[in-house]
Amino acid sequence: MEVKFDVVRPNLYFVGDNIYFGIDPSDVIPVSRTIDEVVGKHIGVLKVQKFDFEAIVSGKAEKSATGYDTLLSRYLNAVAEKNPTHFGITSSEANLFGLRYIIDAQTQEETRSIHEWRNLQRGLVNPDDTFDRMERDSPVILDRERTLEKMRKLYQELDSKMPENYADLFITVGELPAAEHNLKLQYVGRIILAQVKAGDESKIEEAKADLVEKLKEVEGPCLSFGTPQLLQQMASLYVNASELIRNYGDVLKFPNWRTRFFSLDP
Repeated sequence: MEVKFDVVRPNLYFVGDNIYFGIDPSDVIPVSRTIDEVVGKHIGVLKVQKFDFEAIVSGKAEKSATGYDTLLSRYLNAVAEKNPTHFGITSSEANLFGLRYIIDAQTQEETRSIHEWRNLQRGLVNPDDTFDRMERDSPVILDRERTLEKMRKLYQELDSKMPENYADLFITVGELPAAEHNLKLQYVGRIILAQVKAGDESKIEEAKADLVEKLKEVEGPCLSFGTPQLLQQMASLYVNASELIRNYGDVLKFPNWRTRFFSLDP
């Protein structure tokens, strides 16, 4: 499928309802505050994970499944107070791949329920076709009546919790070639705007127009058209890093892993 890039300026473009931007390190906090304000006006309140907040405040935190429950504004205040030269959130597994992010915020405490709700919504359009697909590659034959009843019940439970619209903000660090073969740290961000239960995209369009207008005023490094794919791969690798280490840690964790084939003593 062809991807259409709507270029606003060299460091700013959008693809559909996803906005991509490049900024200087000094602009991370003010730009994030502006985005927080605009998203709050049109979509909802941006929040980060408690783990991220504690990592900035104390320098250490235990990863937990608490969801996105800490205000982005509070997180940004903590970053401004600590004023680290270079900072980033990572994990022991993700750090092996050089992965870290600066901001990961969203308007929904967790997004798994949105994906489940959408899958159920699609499945309930034509249940028989859905069941045919489920049984096609499985030896299991479904009790269709009971399964349909459970699907409808779960859909109703999730439907009551779904927002009208959704947004998330993700900012990470990039490297820009500089003089004398050096690399200069710069930052790249992505804003996702998505319609969930809303009957139209009016709020999404308003938010996008407002955000683009604000970001037009910010200088930053020129973005490549490979940015969307790189960010998606980075986010997926971050999520899957723990599993990769569990499965392939003997190779990934040791640069000189080839020497481990042999022993000096018989």
